[in-house]
Amino acid sequence: MLLRLAVGLSLGVLQPISAQTAPYPSAPPALAIRNLREPATRYRLVPDGRRVHDTTSWTVTRRVLDRSRGLALQVMTSMSHGDTVVDSVLFNARTLIPVWEHAHGRQSWNVAFGTTRITGHVSNYGSADQPIDAGIPGFAYSSTMDNTVVCALPLRPGYQAVLPFWDGDHLETDTVRVRALGSGSERVWVVDFVEPYATETLWIDRSSPKVLRHVYVYARDGSRAHVEMSR
Repeated sequence: MLLRLAVGLSLGVLQPISAQTAPYPSAPPALAIRNLREPATRYRLVPDGRRVHDTTSWTVTRRVLDRSRGLALQVMTSMSHGDTVVDSVLFNARTLIPVWEHAHGRQSWNVAFGTTRITGHVSNYGSADQPIDAGIPGFAYSSTMDNTVVCALPLRPGYQAVLPFWDGDHLETDTVRVRALGSGSERVWVVDFVEPYATETLWIDRSSPKVLRHVYVYARDGSRAHVEMSR
């Protein structure tokens, strides 16, 4: 899982409520959606080259709720340094664009996704609710589903896309680039996912598609971490 929520908690990063201007596309890319179902899968972020035990982990489940209306639900429970957040996203199963997102924990938010605005409220560490009203360029994805979005893109050699992601309390620009094909007999895409605080590299099975390997490199100090997965 490309979990900026857990990474943000571990780094103590809480962003102001704002929408940044950026050259987003005016319409979402055509996606190749396959199997959206995911049984309870646990992920753990493991720092490389450090002796300190990491405490960041998250569990994801995903299922189709209403096939006739094309609606699906993802529930993610993240745990980082004693903090737990439960994040639920109702989304369009054909486009992966959210209808609403609700999160409950030390940072909580409830937002609704329209075609031009995201509205709702957020509360940080028990503070009073603050309103959210952010303009979006016709669509935005949820950052808690970014690996699902990347795997569904029409990846090919040289592919690049700049996409808007809602990250809890702000809109950000993230860039997807296909760096290379896997070497030798490996049938994988090597994809860089560049966000403000880290570059994530994903090795994606071309036939599934699913993430086989996932590495973070943090912009602030160049440190690295990788993701372990278990079911």
